[in-house]
This record gives sequence, structure tokens and C-alpha cells, in this order.
Amino acid sequence: MAIERKLLARASHAFRPLVGVAALSVLCIGALCLFVASPRAATREDASPSHRLTEAHAAETALVPKLPHVDGTAPHNVAPSTSPAAPPFRVPASVCETEEFQSEASRLNITVYVFAWRRMASLKRTIESLQRAEYCGRRIPLRVYIDGGAWPEVVEYVRAIEWVHGHKSVVSYHEQGLSLGIRGMWIRAARGGRPDEHVLPLEDDIEVSPLYYWWLMRAARAYGSFDDPAHVRAHRLVGISLYTPRLNEIAYPQTKWLPDKATDSPVFLLQVPCSWGALFLGSVWAEFLRFYEERVRPPFFNFSQEAAQRGTGKDREPLGDPRLFLPHSRSNVWPRSWKRFMIDFMFGRGYVMLYPSLRRQKAFSTTYMERGGHSAKDGKEEAIEIGSLRRDVDPLKTVQLQQLHDFATVCRRFHDLPPYHALPSFDLYHRRTALELLVSRGFAFTENIRWWGALRARTEARADLAAQYATLAATWSGMGDGAVGCAVDHLQVPHSEGGGAEGGVSARYLVYQPPGGIGEWVVALRNAVGIARALRRTLVLPHLMWGGGTSLPLNASELFDVAALQREVAGLVEMAAFLPLQLTPSRIILLRGKEPLLAPSRTYFDAVAGWRAVPSVWMSAQNGLAADYARLYGSCADKVLALSHVYAAFDGANDAHVQEWLDWTVVPTLLRAPPEVEQKADAIAERLRQDGAGFTCVHLADLDTAVLHAPEEHAAAGVDVAEPAASSRRGGSSACAAYDLEAVQPSGRQWVRELMREGAACAIDEEVMRLNLDELPQRETAFVIRDGKLALGEALARCAAAVPDVRFTNVTAAARASGVAVGGHEWPALEQAVCARATTLLLNRYSPLSAVLARRAIFHARHAAINPPLQLGWHRPNSQLCLPIFTKTARFDIVPNRFGILGQFGPDRKLHLSSTNMSRLIGPGGRIVANASVELDVFISNISHHLHKFEYTKENNRHGVTLSIPRPAGGWRTMTWHSLVIPITDAHYSYPMSTPWDRMDRLELYYSQPSPFQPKGDFVRIRNVYLRSSRSYSRSDTVSTRVSEEDVSSLSCRELARRLAAAVPSSTLSASWKISPKTNTADAPAPATEHSSSWRMYDLEGDGGESVPDWRPPAPAPASTSWKRTIRITIAVAATLAVALYLLRKRFGLVSFRWISKMNANRS
Repeated sequence: MAIERKLLARASHAFRPLVGVAALSVLCIGALCLFVASPRAATREDASPSHRLTEAHAAETALVPKLPHVDGTAPHNVAPSTSPAAPPFRVPASVCETEEFQSEASRLNITVYVFAWRRMASLKRTIESLQRAEYCGRRIPLRVYIDGGAWPEVVEYVRAIEWVHGHKSVVSYHEQGLSLGIRGMWIRAARGGRPDEHVLPLEDDIEVSPLYYWWLMRAARAYGSFDDPAHVRAHRLVGISLYTPRLNEIAYPQTKWLPDKATDSPVFLLQVPCSWGALFLGSVWAEFLRFYEERVRPPFFNFSQEAAQRGTGKDREPLGDPRLFLPHSRSNVWPRSWKRFMIDFMFGRGYVMLYPSLRRQKAFSTTYMERGGHSAKDGKEEAIEIGSLRRDVDPLKTVQLQQLHDFATVCRRFHDLPPYHALPSFDLYHRRTALELLVSRGFAFTENIRWWGALRARTEARADLAAQYATLAATWSGMGDGAVGCAVDHLQVPHSEGGGAEGGVSARYLVYQPPGGIGEWVVALRNAVGIARALRRTLVLPHLMWGGGTSLPLNASELFDVAALQREVAGLVEMAAFLPLQLTPSRIILLRGKEPLLAPSRTYFDAVAGWRAVPSVWMSAQNGLAADYARLYGSCADKVLALSHVYAAFDGANDAHVQEWLDWTVVPTLLRAPPEVEQKADAIAERLRQDGAGFTCVHLADLDTAVLHAPEEHAAAGVDVAEPAASSRRGGSSACAAYDLEAVQPSGRQWVRELMREGAACAIDEEVMRLNLDELPQRETAFVIRDGKLALGEALARCAAAVPDVRFTNVTAAARASGVAVGGHEWPALEQAVCARATTLLLNRYSPLSAVLARRAIFHARHAAINPPLQLGWHRPNSQLCLPIFTKTARFDIVPNRFGILGQFGPDRKLHLSSTNMSRLIGPGGRIVANASVELDVFISNISHHLHKFEYTKENNRHGVTLSIPRPAGGWRTMTWHSLVIPITDAHYSYPMSTPWDRMDRLELYYSQPSPFQPKGDFVRIRNVYLRSSRSYSRSDTVSTRVSEEDVSSLSCRELARRLAAAVPSSTLSASWKISPKTNTADAPAPATEHSSSWRMYDLEGDGGESVPDWRPPAPAPASTSWKRTIRITIAVAATLAVALYLLRKRFGLVSFRWISKMNANRS
């Protein structure tokens, strides 16, 4: 024991200095962290909001030109003037001697509104500050609103106010028995006013500066007539703030934001309104009230939701329709707030408010955040004391006011205000953003609302919803809902005059930038024909991009039969004939299409057309029907309308006859090669058929290099085929990587997720080739297309060696064997024409060029009156294709009959099948592909009458699959679910070549040992019926199953579906999006025609499928947490260590030291 005490004493003495050093270190670290977190240590970048410009936003900003403003003034980055310097400014002796109060100065018709309730002392402060202000003899009306339930002292005080600066009026909802709340009083304050009647609403916890009225007059003198609605609309100005903000209240938690750190300008524009003292312009306030009435109606908003709102802080429940929420805005959760709807209004229209920026953040008004209906966080109420003023003010909200003795400083600060177009503008998130981008971004938001309404109307089968959302979108954007309009004129975006030698040219033209990929080029042309027809414009046919770039443009007539297309599309002219007209557009419209991997550019226009000086404007292409283009651009007077692209930007015609004309007349014509190429293709196809009954066309697609280029050129590798010479692909190093990334995102497009679910392969590597080439028809020639490359390649040669019964060739070898001479630019058109004559196609379902090849083959078969070719698709190794036949639970009571019929599914029955197309399970020769099976769960009540036979048929058992249900392992058991897997072999189906595998709509079930005399009461249940094809030939470390790392072949289709649903969460309406991956009907209301949905992938089959408005590839995870979070963590760790060390020292150190001291004293 003595030894232990000695060791403890020595340890205590040894560690005693370390405890002090550790505690001192912790205190130093904490002090350093507090210093770093303090406002004084914040840099200019730190003061900016936590939201940072994304790469896409930076790209948008870079494309905004420095152009003349809509009022005709010069841009702010022009060369400095060389005129003589102006004489030094002399500050007037008093406020009333300034130019703002001279007799010839313009005046604003301003009415001050004060809202009163129960805060007596605060109300007095507000009224007294208004009384002290300098008006220099001008008459200012004052109107005081008293809400229901006001204190009698408040009512008496309001009645007794002597307003010496003009007329005073009182509106007492208290006496009317109404209790409106602060939101109701704001909304009712000024209704039905004229455009020149401006409103200055003040709550009763606001105090104004004596100079507030002078500041309003100064802003009016600097920035034009606020009484003119057109002038106000052109400037996108909602009002003038008296207050200078210090916080970003849109972020959660609120972050500090100091204007003088963000800009040196004395005034700035911010897309957030001020409720702590601001003048709202009359014309804008009237428009806001109309918007508010529409915005708060069901189904957009429900006031009863405010009373039941759940959650706190960042988890507080947003209010209203989720699709109307502003992105990443804290205002979505604000209850009982009028400001929330003003923020919505300003965001949708791209409006801003003018703010002053003074030294030390002094302002012309301030708030004391007195306790009341909106003083607590997110609208929570606090107790109100009638006779007291709040003492615990927040210095970030309650700021110092400008006093009369500050007039000289303020006057100098605002003497030389920048022109309006040179003012710095900040968006909703307090990021520096060009005003033009705010306008286009807001309009895109309202267009998304229109799209959402159409989708919801289809999903809920309520046609009235589409009209309601369209009305809201029209009111929100301010454009109206006319059938024909010009959005770019309404938005008043920058533009040039346009021009050119128009001598005798009366036509109006539509020009668009072509994609670099040949498949995308065809899709874009088909879309452009539909858009030009809707706009009644002459279409200009752009070049083909040789090599994917703009250095070698190729006339379309060198690859396609343009003469035949011109006979169908009246007035069609090639770009080579259009450029000599020297016509230029007034602006280039950069469309935000539905292809999230595509960032619009203007490379072609700048390099080929020479339109570098033409400004750009961003516009949404979310709604892409022909009627939408007429609504947005139909009345534009521009001689030339230039679109950045039309790929993934057209959803079809509203008229069924026009859509049929596009699909079955225009498209076959534009896919037609020149007559001499068609003749050569016939000769080559005839030679290929000599080795067998037909031949196969194999498309070895590479989505990143599917461009026109000679076989010896390799510069096209890595070119983005959707845009010429533009590195605009996002979210992955390749197109296939981007699709793989999108497929596992909750907001990924339906067709991308479906292709991943079905196991379709995008990147065709050697393992994929080895797996799929085994399924090609034997003893036939395989004609290979390699996306611009003629050589077959070493990988294909190795895989072909394993398929000895198939001979592989390409266009060069086939032409040589046929004795056909191929010109320099003919071979891309020739190999496509040959492929159209094949009897079997092996295509990449992700590739637009594969879609073009399939469509050409269908048209050729129709023209030649022959059967269309069998279409196969590249699929991944280890992929599992499960087609749901019936996924619910169905009970069949056994009705005695001699045939043993248990039940039927079909179009004329109560039970319908989930899938009626099993063509994807059919391989060459009409045979079902290898490893195909049927999965289902069976439940029986009587062993003697179990499920006996399963028929998946068409035309009442004549064609289809007939299966006998095998005895389960362990035998049949009653009242138990049996999971069965039944392999499909050749013996299980009949008439394979005549069976319509794409229209199998009938399922019949039979029970065992039927007898017409058996007693009633027995039953059979079935559920989870799937057709399955397993392609697990080999295991690859590079190809994922997208479900898990285990062997998916051991999982049932039901389990695979469950895991895929968990891995890829559905979006809000995904449960209702029963859309084939080959359709585009989720984009907008589909025209009433069967042709429009028959080949919709990429919109030559769907332009990339249906639109999901906000999907973008997710940004990579940040390398480190934000500096604010780091500081908070450091402080928390330091504080924890300090407390722990203190407790340890107190518990062990002090006690041990006393005990050791006492022991030493006794020893001595």
C-alpha cells in the first residue's frame, strides 16, 4: 500500500504541470477560434453568403454580354470619359436646399401606412420618428391601420395623432370586429391604386431616419420615373429600401452578410424585399396583389396548414405545394408571412429592390424586433408588454440611423450614383449575379410550374389542374397566357438591332446550332422542322460537323437527299445559301433543354456564321410542344430567330395530323440518302445476303465519338457529340459514365433508370461483346458500324473468333467485295443505308444513332413491303431483366368445370396484366433467349387442386407460352406461399415466328384434377408473376449489377425490384409514372396520336426521354467542411477538453495533492 501511495504521489507531481499546460493550450486554441470566427477577422470572401457560384452558374455569367441597357444607356465597362473633370461638389446647407426639393424637381405620390395593434411604446416611437423627418413642406398622407383585438390605449393614441405633414386617416379593423394579423393588413393596405400611388408600409416596431424621405427623392431623381410602369418593368425594380441588411435571412441558419464587404457601390440591387422600411412602387404593388390572390388559392396553398405546421429550425415543414417552393430558400417555411409571397413574386419575375450601402451599415430605417406575431424565429409568437420597449435587441438587425448631423456625409456618398445598369445585383442567395440572369432564371422557374401542372393533371386525370397551373405561371411571370407571344421581348432582355442586306427578303428564318453527333443531328433536324412549322418560319438547314467540330462544316446535301426534303418542307434552305443574305439575329437564344448532360453553347454561330457580337439570352425549353414555341416566340418580329440547339428541346406537335406528318413523312424523307448512295447500298446488301437468308447489322456505339470523321482521323475522341467543339458534358468522364451516375439518382430520368434496370449496356467493351455476340443469328454475315471508324478493332476480332459461324465485315470490305466505289464523304451515309436493309439489328439503346438506324430500317421495310428486322440490344454481363406480368395478389375461387379453368387476365377481363410486351426476351429466329424463366408465388387451400398450368398467350391459346407448374421442393402444402421458378424451353411455346411477342395481353390459369362435381370452397392465390432473363455468363469487376455485390442470380425478381427501389428512390410522382422507357409522354401532354409514342427514345425517340426539371449530376463531395463548421467543431472540442481536464484535476489532482501534503507532514 505504501508503494502504491508513493507511485501515486510521484505521478501526481509529474502530471501536475502537464495539466496546467494542457488547460492553457485549450484556452489558447479556444481564443484563437473565437478570433477567427469574429466579424473583424472575416475577409471579403467570408462575408459573402455560404452559397457559392456553381460551375454552371459561372458559365452562364461568362456568357452574359456587356451590352447596352434596355433604356439605351451605355454599358458600365466602357472606356473612361476624357471630358474635363467636373467642379468639386459642394454640400447644400440643408436638406431642403438639395436638388430633390427644388420646385422643378419631380415628386412621388407616397402614402405612409402604419400597422398598429398592442405595442403602445413602440408605436409612439414609430410615429414620432415620422413626425421628425424632413419633408420640406411636401404633403405626405398618413394612414394608420388598427387590427382587431388592439389595446384601448393604442386606439386612443392613434385617434389623437396630429399629423402636420398631410392628411391622416384611420382604418380600424378593431371596430369592424376583424382580426387580420400583420399579413392581412399588409395585403389590404393599398388595393386598386394607380401606378403613380406608391406605398410605404411600416410596422409599429420600425423607426425611420429624419433623412428617409430625402433618400427616396434622391433615388427617384437618379433612376428615372417610378410613375411609369413600362420604365419600372424594364428595370425589374420592385421598390426602394430604407434599411441596409446585415444578414442573409434566406439561408438556414441565417448568415452574416455585409453589403460594404460585398461591393463598394453606394447602392446595390438585391432580390430580397425589405419589410423593415421600404417604398413599394405602385405598379409593382398592384401586380403583386394580383399574384398573391392567385398564389394562395388551392391547390397551391392551404392556410390551414400553417396552424398544423410541424418541426422546428431547419426541419420545419415547408408550406404549400412542394413544386412551388423556391430552391434552397428558408422562406418556404415562414407561416403568417406576406414577405414569403413577395419573395416568390420577385424570384419568378427577376425583380430586385434598390438598397443603400452606407458606412458602418447605418440606414434610413431600423427594426427593434419587438415581441409580436412575427418577432420570433420563423413566425413564433412571443409575449407582448404594452408599455415597455425591448432591451435585448439584436445588433445585426437593429442598426444605427442616419441623423440630420450626418447629412453632409450622406449627401457626398449619394452625390454621384452609378447608372442603373452598372449597379451590382445580388440574387436571392446574396450571390453577385447579372440582372439578365435573374430574369431568365425566374422565367424558367415559372415555366417549370406550367410543366408540373400538366404532369399532375395527367397523373390525377384532372384536366382543370393544367389550366390552373398555367394561369398561375402566367400571372407569376407577368407574360400572360396568350396562344402567340414573344417571351424575349416581354422579358426585355438585351438585344442588338440585327441587320443585313435584306433587299427583297421577306421571309422570317429559324436558325439553330447543329450537334456534332450524326445521330443527334438527325434528331435535331426533325425537331427543327416541327418548331419552324409552329412559328411559321423558314427553316435553315445547318451543316454537318465533320470531326465533331466547326473547322470542317459539311453541307447536308452531301450525305442526305435534301432535294426530297425540300419538297416536303416548303422553303427549306441550306446554311450555305443563307449566309450570303448577310442576315443576323438580334440575339441568340440559349435553350435550357431537358438533357441534363448538355450545356448550351454558341460555338457554331460564332465560328461559322460570324455572329460573335450578337448577345445571348438564356431561355427555358422545359415545355417543348409546338404550342409552347408559338406561345413563347410566335410573335417575335426578329428577321432571324437563332436557337442554341433543338436537340432534347421539342416534345411534338399538338395536332395529331401534324405529328403524323412529322413522324411518317418528314422523318423518312430526311433519313433518305442520295439516290446514288441508295443504289450502292442495294448492291452491298445483296452481296451480304449471299452467305445466308439475311445479314445482321451490329452497331458498336461510342457515345463520345459518334461523329463524322475519316477512319484515319482520331481527333474526335472525347468530343461532346451533342454540341460542336464544346466541352459541355457534365457529371462523368464519358457519356456512359454520366448515364450510370444519373440512373442511381432519385431525380434521374425515367428512361435512363429503366434501361439500367433492364440491364442495357452503354459502354461496349470486350466483355459485353463476348456476351452479346453469342446471340447473333448463326451462318449469317455481321455488318459492323463503329461510329466513324472503319477498322473492326482488335477486341472485336478476338470476340469474333469465338463465334465461328458468323462472318464479320464492314463497309470497306463489303464495298470491295461488291465492286462498289465509295466517295470520300459517302461512306457514313452508305453504311447507314446498308444497315437499314439488315434482317437483324444489334443496337445500343442509349445511342441516338442506334435509334436512327432502327428507324431507317423500319421505314425501309415499310417501303419495300417486307417484315421489319428483329431488334436486339447490347446488355451488361450479370444483368437481370425482369418483366412484371402481375405483381399484386389475386385470389381465384375454384368453380367446378371439366376443363380446370381457374381464372383469366386480359383486356376484356377485370384483371389486367402489368406487361404485355415480352419482345425483349426474344432472340434470333424468334426463340426465347437463354436462361429465361417464369417466377411466381402460389398459395393453395387444397393439395388436390393446386395450380397446374400457366398460359401467357395471344388470341386464346393459339400463340405464346404454355407452362406446366412443377411440383415444388418438399411437395405442395396448404395455406403456405410457394415460390416457383419455371425455366422456359423450346417445348414451352408454339409458332415462334408468328407470335406477336409485343402484344401478349392474355394470361390463363388452370388447376389440377378438375371435376364438375367437386365441392366448392377451395381457392388458389397467385402473386409476383415475372418473366425473367438472366445474363450472368461471367463475373466482371468493372461492370456493376447496380444492386449489390452479391450474386443477383440468386435473388428473385421481387427482391431485385425491392432493392432497386431502395437504391433509386422514386420522385414525388414516380409511382404514377407508368411510362415506357421508349416514350416521352412525361414531358408534356402528348398529342392524341399513336404514332407519336411509337419511337420516342431521344425524340427521334424522345430527345433523351422525359423531363425531370431540376435534375443535375450531383456535385462531388467537398474535400473538407466549411470553415464555419470547422470553427464550431474546434470550439466544442476545446470546451469539452477544458471541462474534462478541470473535472479530472478537481477530482484527482486537488484531492491527491492534499492527501500527499498531509502524508508528508505526518512523515516529517
